Parts: sequence; C-alpha cells; structure tokens
Amino acid sequence: MLPALGAKLASLRHIPSGREWLVQPSSPLVPRAYGSSFVGAEMCGWDELLPTIDPCFSPDTGAPLPDHGEVWAIPWRIERADAEGVTTVVDGVALEYRLRRRLVVSGPALRLEYELAVTGGHALSLLWAAHPQFACVPGTAVRLEASVREAFMIHPGPPRNVLWPEGGAIASDLRPGTSQKLYVQPDSPVAEAEITDPDGSHLRLAWDGAHVPYLGVWLDNAQFSREPVAALEPATGFYDNLERAAAAGRVTRIAPGEPLAWTLEVVAA
Repeated sequence: MLPALGAKLASLRHIPSGREWLVQPSSPLVPRAYGSSFVGAEMCGWDELLPTIDPCFSPDTGAPLPDHGEVWAIPWRIERADAEGVTTVVDGVALEYRLRRRLVVSGPALRLEYELAVTGGHALSLLWAAHPQFACVPGTAVRLEASVREAFMIHPGPPRNVLWPEGGAIASDLRPGTSQKLYVQPDSPVAEAEITDPDGSHLRLAWDGAHVPYLGVWLDNAQFSREPVAALEPATGFYDNLERAAAAGRVTRIAPGEPLAWTLEVVAA
C-alpha cells in the first residue's frame, strides 16, 4: 500500500498459488498532481474514487470535482500501523469530508474497513467507489449472483439495458483495444461478486449492501491498460457522475456528525 500515491494498493498476491491479482506497473510509480487525468496515470493497482468518478460539479456547493475524484491523486496520512493492520486517512480538497480506511489481513482474506465523515457544517452528497484493476488471463470471468440477468451498460454508446452474460463477463472476449462499463441494475442490488480464472483460481469480494448498494463492472481489453483488466467497483452512487446521481436520488448523503461506515472483504483461493 502506497500512502503517498492515494493509498493505492500496489499488490494483492495469493501466496500459495503465486497469483498476483492486481495489474502491476511497467515503471516506478510517481505521485500525480491534483486534478490529473486518471487514464494519464499508470493503470495499475487498487485506487479509491471519491467524491465522483466523472468530472462534474458538487450538487451541494458547485465546486468543480476532478476526473475520478480527488483522493486517488493526493497523499494519505498513516494514522495507525500495528501488527493487526494499517489505517490511513485523507481529507477532501474541494469539499469538507474525511475518508478513513483500515486494512486488516487474516489468512486468505483482506478486510477493508471504511469510514466517511463530513467535516464541515453542512450535509454532502458523496459518491465513493472502489477501483481495483484485476489482471486477467484469457478467459478470466466476472461472475455475479445467479439472480442477475440484466445489466445497464453506460460505455460504449448510449446507456442501455443488456443481458448479463450467462458465463460471466470476460475482458479478453472484447475486441482488442476496446472497453465496457456496466452496472448491476440499481433496483436489484448485489453485495458480492467474483473474478475467476479458467484454472479455478478466484477472488471474491463481499461488502455491506445496505450502505454500498451499487456495483459497476469495468472491462478493458488493452484500450487504456496494457493487458486485459476487470474492475469490480462497489459504489455508493449510480452512476459515475455525482451530479447525475444526486439528481436521481441515487447517491449517499452524509450529515455532519453522522459518518457512514462499511466493510469490504476480499478472499483469494
């Protein structure tokens, strides 16, 4: 984990098999300037996106919010590090909020414990999403609960409903040099997802669906990354743009003194 680089998780390796699940950089990583283009940075690791994904304006204050949010491109502080885990903290720049994340490893499980609080005197709409870029071998599939039959595709082309692939969504099946972004239908929330290799190796994500009700799936067959990538993106808003999500009533709103806490667990096998 790299506190100076947005607390990016740089590596997530399953030691018994040697499988490295996160895309690795091609050269040493360097800090990015606030407001940088996300795809202009090295596409690797696990980033935190807050308070938006698409650049937009805050529906509460009108402040401009940069591409993929603020916190991936600014340093975080180490608040606590001990034998059980490490806690890092970051404060918003354009908006008054604080995000705290604690990492705890237990056997094959990584637990990420989050707390998001407003530090000013007024409630804020805030869209958080995880953005782990998982490295895919040919045939690696994103699998969802059996109840998921449809998805909402927002890229490429106009947003539209599509069928969720019966065998899972596979980045390497996309035409080389293309990508897709889908969401599970917002009225049919899920609280877990899995990415599975053809040899049976898999990584399962589970989270608190009551506080994190949305899931985006990003698939990239070397359009922005150097290799096929799948990102499972649990989120507090639908979809990508904070302004749009707030107008639709589909984003978390946090009041002063009432922080939101949730947990995301990752289990490798």
